[in-house]
Amino acid sequence: MANVTGNLYAGGEVVLIPTAGGTMTLGSSHSYDASFDVGLMSLPAAPIPNPPFETPAYGSGGIVAGTSVALTAAAAGSTPMYYYWQTDGGSGGALTNIPGATGSNLVVNTTGFALGTYQYDFIASNSLGHTESSPIGIVIAPVAMMDIGSNPPALGPDDISQLVNTNQNDDGVNFYTDNGASYGIWSGQSFTTGSNPNGYLLQTLAWKSAGNGSSFGNWQPYDLYFYSISADGTTATLIANYQGYGGGTESNWFQWQGLSVPLAPNTVYGYTFGRAADGPTSSTGWEHMATEGGNPYPGGQIMNIANASTNGGPVTYGPTGNSDAVFSLGIIVSQKPNAAVPLYTPKLNSIYAGTPVTLQEIAVGTPPLTYQWLTDNGTGGDLTPVGGATSSNLVLNTSAFTDGNYRYAVIVNNDFGSSTSAPVTLTFTGASVPITVTDVAPAPVNQGYVGQTLTFSATFAGTLPISYQWYVDKGSGPVAINPASNPSAVSNILTLANLQSSDAGIYSVTAHNSVGDTPSSASTLTVLTSPAAPAAGTLGALVLAEDPVAYWRLNEMNDPSTGVLPAYDASGHNFDGVYGQFTYNGYSGITGPQPPAFPGFEADNTALACLPGNTNSWVTVPPLNLNTNAVTISMWINPAGAVAANSGLLVTRNSANTDAAGLTFGSAVNANGVAELGYVWNSNSPATYGFNSGLYPPLSQWSFVALVVQTNQATLYLYYIDPITSQPVLNSAVNSITHSNEAFNVAGTIGTDPNNYVGRVFNGYIDDVAVFNSAMTSDQLLAQFSKGVGLSGPVAATIGGQPQSITTYAGHTVTLAATGINGSSPFTYQWQLVGGGNVTDGGNISGSQTPTLTITGASTTNSGTYKLVVTNPVGPTSSSNAVVNIVSPVANSYESVVAGLNPFAFWKLNETSDPSVGGVVAWDYVGGHTATYQVGALNGFNGIVGPEAPALPGFPASYTALGTVSNTANSYVTASAGNLIATNLTYAMWIKPSGPVENWAGLLMDRGGAGEGLGFGGTVDGTGMSELGYTWNANSTWSWNSSLYPPANQWSFVAMVIEPTKATLYLMNSSGGIQSATNAVAQDSETFGVAWHIGDDAQGGTTGGRTFPGSISDVAVFLSALSPGQVTALYNAGLGNVAPPAVTINIAPAGPGKVTLTWSQGTLLQATNLAGPWTPTSLTSGSTVETTNSSTFFKVLVQ
Repeated sequence: MANVTGNLYAGGEVVLIPTAGGTMTLGSSHSYDASFDVGLMSLPAAPIPNPPFETPAYGSGGIVAGTSVALTAAAAGSTPMYYYWQTDGGSGGALTNIPGATGSNLVVNTTGFALGTYQYDFIASNSLGHTESSPIGIVIAPVAMMDIGSNPPALGPDDISQLVNTNQNDDGVNFYTDNGASYGIWSGQSFTTGSNPNGYLLQTLAWKSAGNGSSFGNWQPYDLYFYSISADGTTATLIANYQGYGGGTESNWFQWQGLSVPLAPNTVYGYTFGRAADGPTSSTGWEHMATEGGNPYPGGQIMNIANASTNGGPVTYGPTGNSDAVFSLGIIVSQKPNAAVPLYTPKLNSIYAGTPVTLQEIAVGTPPLTYQWLTDNGTGGDLTPVGGATSSNLVLNTSAFTDGNYRYAVIVNNDFGSSTSAPVTLTFTGASVPITVTDVAPAPVNQGYVGQTLTFSATFAGTLPISYQWYVDKGSGPVAINPASNPSAVSNILTLANLQSSDAGIYSVTAHNSVGDTPSSASTLTVLTSPAAPAAGTLGALVLAEDPVAYWRLNEMNDPSTGVLPAYDASGHNFDGVYGQFTYNGYSGITGPQPPAFPGFEADNTALACLPGNTNSWVTVPPLNLNTNAVTISMWINPAGAVAANSGLLVTRNSANTDAAGLTFGSAVNANGVAELGYVWNSNSPATYGFNSGLYPPLSQWSFVALVVQTNQATLYLYYIDPITSQPVLNSAVNSITHSNEAFNVAGTIGTDPNNYVGRVFNGYIDDVAVFNSAMTSDQLLAQFSKGVGLSGPVAATIGGQPQSITTYAGHTVTLAATGINGSSPFTYQWQLVGGGNVTDGGNISGSQTPTLTITGASTTNSGTYKLVVTNPVGPTSSSNAVVNIVSPVANSYESVVAGLNPFAFWKLNETSDPSVGGVVAWDYVGGHTATYQVGALNGFNGIVGPEAPALPGFPASYTALGTVSNTANSYVTASAGNLIATNLTYAMWIKPSGPVENWAGLLMDRGGAGEGLGFGGTVDGTGMSELGYTWNANSTWSWNSSLYPPANQWSFVAMVIEPTKATLYLMNSSGGIQSATNAVAQDSETFGVAWHIGDDAQGGTTGGRTFPGSISDVAVFLSALSPGQVTALYNAGLGNVAPPAVTINIAPAGPGKVTLTWSQGTLLQATNLAGPWTPTSLTSGSTVETTNSSTFFKVLVQ
């Protein structure tokens, strides 16, 4: 029964029992232990309660009010057991149930309890009956010594802690005696007060016990004495004494609470305490007030006071001891009162006579404080006392007041003096009947659906109090609504819950006060029949089965021009919206998706139509109060024409514009004038509203769109049927950033963005808007789309984001990714080399069976054409082909010097595909930061010539560049900066202005935050050329003057170098030579949250404002501050003056017995020893060689 030798288990012993029973023989061997467990079951029994017990166990000695006490109930008997707590509330009478106190534990917060005993018990109940326990009493005492735990109390500004005393400087001991009365001499501690003229009030005394953590005291009585010490330090005079209960855990802090001892300034005092003479004396010894050993706290010392328990006497100071003491005296400065100007309610500029007014005085001073109110009774004369007005509050009966000003002040007194407040002036107007402030609203009409809740409201001024009575006219004249059936009928807000057709009528309210009555205007309520639930098997039924927070089907057939038509929330959660008066719906003949094209919708389905530029051309929805970052918003939309950037679909935004969340359109616009889908989140973060999804809904066609937000990403979906192929087009885009909770605690809008209601109205039709407080899966969203369009069975995989071809230098990492993969799951993935079969993981290749293929340290052997095959239950789907072209920089060229400086990104901008078709790629040759030509940009396709030989020998003889045109829409290149955070940074490029350059034109700019980048400044020379400039430090450096003016129609090399202590701009060309300018101020760390714009400031939107006019080539970004020599070397490289660069050979394992060699340029040489001879090899960078048992040496020759 166990395998541990030694003593028997406690209380058991080995026995030998005959099989048939009989005499037992006890075992004699102790060589084995045994362990067992006997499973017992109680027989059913009624409750047998034990008395409640408290934690900590304070007992009958008492605690001070404000201490929390935990009571625990326990009872024997059959389970389940239920508990009901009772108390007498300190009355001494019968105990009654405590509402909601039905658990086995009860925490009693004694804040506000009066002195006395509060009785508590509980009733234990099970299926066999109930039994009441005996009670336990919680005693509230004026003083107690409380265990406050292991941490010292927080010190106040006047507290005394470990003060210096000059009578003795050697070590001492500070303790309380176990029974002071039996010792005759009490040990204590002296301290000296400060110099506040009015003295102090001591309220608490805390001390730290020494010991090993065991309990002591058992909540016993203790005596505490305070003395004044004579100037010579020899005599103690008793000034105050207390007795309170205490006890707790050794080594904890203890605090005497409930003290009130006045202290004079600059005076020596002492205190002692010990276990009271009338307390239990079974224990002996004493308790340390702190840890043993070491020096005492500075200046504190032990003192012994004879006859301490009577009135004090001679004082002697203890010898060197072996214990320290720690204490803290909670003291406040005693002061005469400081009376403040009285406060009053109601807080009105003019108060109607008859309105009760309450004055309140909040004075500062040492308690107790007394009060006497004064007034001039409206005469403008002297202030005289108000009879009987001696409390801190004064309630005025103003029924006899006349027009005019009444002044009130108060005198506050205590033992240290008095203070009279400045007067407060109350302006009264003659008594008045209720005056309408806001008439009955909504007015003059209101509409609601059967089963929902609706409110009317009105507000009035005048003599208070004002009472209210609501009336309804159902055709036979106004009838008062009985408050017994609707309590809100006598308030200024009438609530009609569970609206029925019988509630239709004309509603009004009459306000009444002591002067008279005032009726409101009337509002006609129309009760609408609730829309029918979606038919079984329809999209609506599917959406409701997913339990949405809100679901606006937008199929109302009533006139929205009233401005009060509800947009019914079919979810049953009563989030009805309201149609704006310039919206259109089924009443106007607006149809939504309908069969046969959309079999999942009803045949008579209608939709919402919004008109850009119109006020109130949207639906307002109430706060949803989601407070989550797991949200799905879905709907069907049909753009009627161009959709402006940042238009809203479903957005909530606060009035300060500091928080916004919802589904919108983004900033990029395609050739059809339709903005891409977008969203806003994270307190209106630019990392969300600046996200480029690349999802453009088709014109004049219904599409299903959705936003799914999760903690680590947000996904936008765009699904529709291709009108030519009749096949589903399934696209999605992911923004992989962290998303915080969004409250949705303000009203939102369907069809616009509250940031600019009119300017951001969606141009088109919206239907079936649903909000879910969960992140729906792509399969769930596909099921909704399939139901709507009538797809059955699994849907073939589609690839929304095709892998992009890439050209890059050898040795860099290549990433091919297919994104926006949608269709019926599950999916499998396989990358293939076109004409070469499946790609497999190994060597420098990984991710061959995922949507992302990674080639680390790519070499020319990795060049080829790749595609991804996605397979799902329908079958395989292939991506478009992506060409990987691995090249080496041309020896002794500008690009070779750039590559040697390890750039973060390098866009040569020498592409020759037509940018106007959209999506043309500008290759990053080093970092995979692929850029995109916007449709208004130009390049080699348009004949834009770059820097080229022979004028600039560092470049090829036939070379092209980016062309950008000022005041031309979308004439720039965009590239993602990712989540880059930079402190040291260098931008370098070649530019050729085609003429004058306007102020603030951009060269390489990011506007994710305030703005950072290289461009032009605000000063213009005589030719109209702006100086080079930059912005950094949260957009605070743009006004700095560089005085560097690039010449027109000539290639110049420009650079910006950011360092923590300065920023330097460079301008180099054949006409001006090498020039630079330094701004010697600290430069902060900047975050790049959205896209770079090459050739534009990124602030002018898509209009072309601040676009650079001219040509740009070879843009490089370095995550380091290049030295002046390195910057100059770049310029010289363009001129053809290049020294052979240093080359490093990289060696990487390539499987058993093999290694891969990579280098940036040059011819590989090999030898069997360092002395040579060295012979050229035919190997190229990225080649794999087999290892041998002898040494082989390699080096590279660059000429």
